[in-house]
Amino acid sequence: MTPAEYNHHRHAIEVQRNSVGIPTENDMKRISSHGGVVYVSAYTRGDGTHVKSYYRSAPKN
Repeated sequence: MTPAEYNHHRHAIEVQRNSVGIPTENDMKRISSHGGVVYVSAYTRGDGTHVKSYYRSAPKN
């Protein structure tokens, strides 16, 4: 990402960084080597517990 692209998207990047986080390059390498990455949206469990959105490895076929 160029500095100009970063500046253009700075607000969205900061919102994501502060809410769900941004995976590091090592996180992405580790996850992608196991079949890919899936974004899981925030949700509320049946017991009322709120779960923030996050990234996880893709399910295996």
